[in-house]
Amino acid sequence: MFTRDAKMRRGVSSARQTRSICDGPKMADGSWTRFRMVWVPAHQVPVSTYCGTYSCSTSGGYFQPDQVFEKVKYPVTPDYGGGR
Repeated sequence: MFTRDAKMRRGVSSARQTRSICDGPKMADGSWTRFRMVWVPAHQVPVSTYCGTYSCSTSGGYFQPDQVFEKVKYPVTPDYGGGR
């Protein structure tokens, strides 16, 4: 199972901070391992942006590689009230 939840990150760029969740295989006792990472994908950071009536253009700037803010691994146990 893999899910992504994106939201706007406040700051200089309009890059989106993303939370990625990946669940490992279910074990015999019904539990599984979950991996979670909060990160911003690689993107171009513009120095200046000019907008006209119908479009915008950017100039200058630099390349920002992936940024990882949090990376965790933890066990998950079944709640017996619903299923995975």
